[in-house]
Amino acid sequence: MAPRVIAAIRHSAVLAAALSFIWPGLGQGWAGARRRALLFAVPMMLLAAVAVLVLIVQGRARAFGLLLQPSVLLALLALNVAVLAFRLLAIVDAYRVAYRRWPAPPARGQAAVTAVLLGVVLGGTLLMHGYLGVIGFKTYDTIAAVFRTAEPTPTPSPTATPPPGETPGPTPVPTPVPTPVPVWSGNGRLDLLLIGGDSGPGRWSLRTDTMILLTVDPPCSGSRATWSTCRFPKGPTRPSTAAASPSS
Repeated sequence: MAPRVIAAIRHSAVLAAALSFIWPGLGQGWAGARRRALLFAVPMMLLAAVAVLVLIVQGRARAFGLLLQPSVLLALLALNVAVLAFRLLAIVDAYRVAYRRWPAPPARGQAAVTAVLLGVVLGGTLLMHGYLGVIGFKTYDTIAAVFRTAEPTPTPSPTATPPPGETPGPTPVPTPVPTPVPVWSGNGRLDLLLIGGDSGPGRWSLRTDTMILLTVDPPCSGSRATWSTCRFPKGPTRPSTAAASPSS
């Protein structure tokens, strides 16, 4: 009984699909289709080699900075979609190749179980790349909002010159428009919250490391003060300990 179970597992088309989920081409190689295995494995190897080469040539810090460029993030989002389609194709192809080589004997409920397992493998692939796409899009949206370039000032059009012999009429005086009061000047001060973050190995996102409150009094010659809080407070901060540190 045990040898039959082991043989059924080894000759399972779902196992071939799972192997191609781990790396495209593994399932085709497991089923004996070596050319198809190379066809699916080589592109992913080249992509991984390019990523390692960029990391070696640029260094870890510069490579990370390159990944934060909006144009690079858009390219990576498009690449994520392309890799998703490629992996789904590799998984389905591995399943079909293995099923043609080792057709499963008809059994009650076996087709339904096989379809569910194959759906789990395909769904896991979709969830993986969908999560990466959401993270990439949020990163792109944040960087684009923070480093958005200012709109160029429109160039005034030249004043039309009247033809010879014609006396120009009086130039209309525009009605002065009062300058709107900035939102931050409701209390007469400018308050800014400065936030710093850090990241490192084993961390999946950027975490707040520093919080500094800067307050500026524009009417009083730009006098300002800063106040910061520790990263890991052991208890509630008392008002007496929140003394501002003025600077000139």
